[in-house]
Amino acid sequence: MDAKSKDSGSDRLELERRRYRRVIGVLLFPIILFPLLSLVTYNWRDIAWLNAPPLSPPANLIGLVGAWSAFIGYSVMGLTVWVVPFFALVFSGLLLYGRIVRVGRRVFWMLLFVVALCCLVQLGSATLFEGALDRLNMKPNAGGMIGYWLMTRLLARWFSPVGGGMLMASIMLFALLMAVGLRTLFDGLGRLTGWWESRQAAVDTEEAGPGDGLTPRERERQKRLSIKEAARKAKEEARLARAAERERVQAERAEERKRKEEAHAALARQREEARALSREPRIGESPAAERLRQRIEAAKQAAAAERERQRALAAQRAAAQPAAEPAPVASLAAVPAAAKPAVAARPTAASVPPPPPPEAYPLPPVSLLNPIPKGSADHGDIDKTADILVETLRQFSVPVEVVGTTPGPVVTQYELRPAPNIKVEKIANLTANLQMALEARSLRVLAPIPGKNAVGVEIPNRRACPVTFREIVEGEAWHRSTCEIPLALGKDVAGNDLIYDLAKAPHLLVAGATGSGKSVCLNAILNGFLMSRTPEQLRLILVDPKRVEFTCYNDLPHLLVPVINDPKKVAFGLRWAIMEMEKRYRLFQKVGCRNIVAFNNRQVVKQEELFGDEGPADAGPDDTPERLPYIVIVVDEVADIMAAVGKEVEPAISRLTSLSRAVGIHLILATQRPSVDVITGTIKANVPGRIAFKVSQSNDSRTILDNPGAEELIGKGDMLFLREGSQLMRAQGAWVSDEEIGRVVDFVKAHCRPCYDQALIGRLDKIKEIDPDDAMSDETEEDSADEPGAEAGGGGDDEDTLMPNALEVIRMTRRASTTMLQRRLGIGYTRAARLMDKLEERGIVGPQVGSGTREILVDLDHEIPSNTPFADQAAAAADDAAAGEGSPDDPV
Repeated sequence: MDAKSKDSGSDRLELERRRYRRVIGVLLFPIILFPLLSLVTYNWRDIAWLNAPPLSPPANLIGLVGAWSAFIGYSVMGLTVWVVPFFALVFSGLLLYGRIVRVGRRVFWMLLFVVALCCLVQLGSATLFEGALDRLNMKPNAGGMIGYWLMTRLLARWFSPVGGGMLMASIMLFALLMAVGLRTLFDGLGRLTGWWESRQAAVDTEEAGPGDGLTPRERERQKRLSIKEAARKAKEEARLARAAERERVQAERAEERKRKEEAHAALARQREEARALSREPRIGESPAAERLRQRIEAAKQAAAAERERQRALAAQRAAAQPAAEPAPVASLAAVPAAAKPAVAARPTAASVPPPPPPEAYPLPPVSLLNPIPKGSADHGDIDKTADILVETLRQFSVPVEVVGTTPGPVVTQYELRPAPNIKVEKIANLTANLQMALEARSLRVLAPIPGKNAVGVEIPNRRACPVTFREIVEGEAWHRSTCEIPLALGKDVAGNDLIYDLAKAPHLLVAGATGSGKSVCLNAILNGFLMSRTPEQLRLILVDPKRVEFTCYNDLPHLLVPVINDPKKVAFGLRWAIMEMEKRYRLFQKVGCRNIVAFNNRQVVKQEELFGDEGPADAGPDDTPERLPYIVIVVDEVADIMAAVGKEVEPAISRLTSLSRAVGIHLILATQRPSVDVITGTIKANVPGRIAFKVSQSNDSRTILDNPGAEELIGKGDMLFLREGSQLMRAQGAWVSDEEIGRVVDFVKAHCRPCYDQALIGRLDKIKEIDPDDAMSDETEEDSADEPGAEAGGGGDDEDTLMPNALEVIRMTRRASTTMLQRRLGIGYTRAARLMDKLEERGIVGPQVGSGTREILVDLDHEIPSNTPFADQAAAAADDAAAGEGSPDDPV
């Protein structure tokens, strides 16, 4: 009895102790997480001794305590410090399992094991653990202070690294054996052996099987046969189910087809019955109503025949007569000072339309262009270049890896992915070092590549592959393009064709230094227009202050006017574009459309009206055209225009760029001097599409693109393209030679005559071109006017010749001032003042009141009242303008 109670008491005591050990093991687990997290999130920048100032707040999850604890552990034990949480985890697991752990006798052997491991880890400082030491900033001691003093300073000198390593390996194994214990080791081996024997016995028993007289191999064969039979039955059932489902679907389709046929037949019967009823006279309909309906039908047929006859007659007249030249505006010298009698309304001169292009307008074939030269780009050794990039960046403590390359026709882009703790700005700041290491002509860094987790490094190829204009227009992207106004720009970095729609841009700015490829880009754009759009679809206004770039495009049917060379005429041409824009907006308001695409795609419905029994009434010509062409204004050198008439041109450009998108008027502005006084903020704000070729400095690149980078281009068509709402894109412009341009232009001229806007030409001809001798002549006249012997009315003949131009300026600007005439006509103040005085004498403008503009007393756009002496001349000018307006079928 006493023995039993003693055994039960000892069992309870042992159970209590085991429970106590398990509670300690559970509590140790969260404690172990502190050193583990300190080591995992260690960052050497948290330590003030290594980084000044340290990170604030610290990157270590345990804070400063964890950072300094991990730093001390790494300094003393090196990478071996990771065995501390491992030993703690094993100790906690044993306690949780309920085992008795006697730590006292194992502490010495565990310390000896750690010391030996530090020495062995020290041997791999320069080989195995180099990368880890770089990240932890603890070179060159992987074993800490223990490994450095014992292995490097002592054992490596006396025993060599090999001998010292063998000695430490032996000590480490012996210490591990003693720390585990021989009894524990033998018990573990015995348990492992027993487990293996029991497993083998179970396998033998399973192979013996039940007493059915079959060998294990036969049973396995039967098993496989039964599995195959079950699979065969499942396949057969699935096949039958699919066949039944197929028959059901076919039956449903046949039923649906039958229902549709019956519905169509019923609808056809209903239509036939309605048609038969419409042929029969309606019940209750009077004979007068029937006769009225017959008259309406006859009137419609007669109106259609009359329209066909008028069209044929107009076509014959246009083919027989050339376009009428605009008559010059009469001089004010022919108008006497006395008042003329009242002038009645004069008949408008007949409008002579310009010869329209043929109906089947042939687009220039691709065969007019030169054949595509054979050859490919030489990208060099891509792998070697990638290795040089990685090694150069590693020398500056910027570890990266090459994750991809994109070979292109001119440059090759290398995609680099830096380490997680590396800023991409460090790679961008090493551009000059990378260029020197690669011996490259230029180098551009994209940090990062838009839309990718990588930094791009663009390096020129050893031999560039030429990008020809024919290669672009023969490509699939050009033929599949749905652009309204396609721009054939070239190829991007990856070698894909770069086609862009100017209608979406909606305006384009092209800038670059001399010889960088700007003019070639403009020629490629213009030839793309000629090879893809007819004069009914696109009209052009070309401005060439240099007089040599666009000369070959004269007499094209796409041109509204011949190529404009005079800057003063450019200002008027832009103001004409503003008037055309407002005219189109009024037209859109009239027909209920919001933009040119909706206007050109609308359904035109005409309804004939009947007045009396005489026949159809003539409602007059319809002034609403069926389609409107796009208008593209190309200015080759904005700098020269801004220097000559900048005050007049800049507001016009600003208004056009902000309002003309919907009406189909678009601008392409080019300059080789991209400075802030040429590309002003007002112009740049409304021109989102920009192309930058090579420039001399980063300030010019920022002026064009609002970003640097154009100064790093290699020239010869290498460009940066910024489209609306997107990132910069590098591309190689398409090359088109002068011979190709000549052949395309000659083909277009041979198949269609020019269709100029005679009214616009007449108004441009009235503007006096800028003459370098004007300033000198103005100064001479002013001096002669001040001489005592000069007559009061001297210079009257010259002023009379300038009077029509002065009237045109006042009519366009709606302002009557001496300074306005002085600026617009390029004359001196004295001549401008005399012109204004004559206009006041003849009742055109009012007297000067204060410092403001004079009041305009007559309507210069319409018939001038008869009480003004200028009535006859104004009426003649109106007749001349009407003679050049063109017919409603005129595409402009």
